[in-house]
Amino acid sequence: MLPLTGGGGFSTNVLSSHATTNAEVISCFLPVRFAFEQGPDRYTCRLA
Repeated sequence: MLPLTGGGGFSTNVLSSHATTNAEVISCFLPVRFAFEQGPDRYTCRLA
């Protein structure tokens, strides 16, 4: 939903390969890029 709404993000304590693969696939079809950042205890995903 992030690419369709034009912004936003989410955080998680485990970054799965499923999430990163989905981000890559979505970027193939829509003009968006995702940024994954590792914090001290959580990962954050935002539209870049």
